[in-house]
Amino acid sequence: MDFQRITQMRKIILTLWLIFGLTSSGYPLNLTLTGAEITCDYDEPLTNVDGTPLTDLLKTTLYYERGRGTVKAKDVSAMSLTGGGHVTTTILVPVISGEDVMIRIWVTATDTAPTPNESVASSTESIRVDRLAPSRPR
Repeated sequence: MDFQRITQMRKIILTLWLIFGLTSSGYPLNLTLTGAEITCDYDEPLTNVDGTPLTDLLKTTLYYERGRGTVKAKDVSAMSLTGGGHVTTTILVPVISGEDVMIRIWVTATDTAPTPNESVASSTESIRVDRLAPSRPR
């Protein structure tokens, strides 16, 4: 099997993990809003598509979208080349006073191949960020 075909198979493996893989909590990505920060909680992949152990995980990347296009929020270095680490990290999404916005967030995985392969997105999770003031008292 040639190198390009192996690299393509690894990309498929990461893609399938992100689409069908579940964290210990049962969801690919868990989100929690605290003030202006969104905490993202997920597990790195462990295997390639063919079931072999992952040996070249470079990073995971968090993206968000709030109605103005996709934004790369943060790269998170892999805990090890073999993956399996539990990631808890925070991102800041700019939402100004007077806005009420649904933020969509997803994660991808990238390997260390000479030309790195980034998987397709995990399932997308959404979280509401409410910066609207209440109406005045009567």
